[in-house]
Amino acid sequence: MTDARFSGGSVGVVIGHVSPEAALGGPIALIQDGDTIVVDVNHDTLVCTELEDAATLSARRARWQAEAERNGGTHPLVRSVDTRLLRRMRAGALPPLLGAGLSQAGA
Repeated sequence: MTDARFSGGSVGVVIGHVSPEAALGGPIALIQDGDTIVVDVNHDTLVCTELEDAATLSARRARWQAEAERNGGTHPLVRSVDTRLLRRMRAGALPPLLGAGLSQAGA
């Protein structure tokens, strides 16, 4: 989350996310159109209320994993990496809970 310091063309609270989390089946991969996302800037949290339900979370994770398995281990929505820079970024990107950014492996 940022205070609009991406490119200077935004105003107000802006949420940006760069990580392999969705490509690897993390929580962002399980969000669907129409889900409710609650952003609490006072507590620095971002929550998808639908994923707080254990049954919904389990069903969505199982569906995501089944689609990935049918595609040889990679989810069909994950595009191939076609440049050295993208390979390096994908290899070293840290999930948000570990601070985002790049690990030493990606450096």
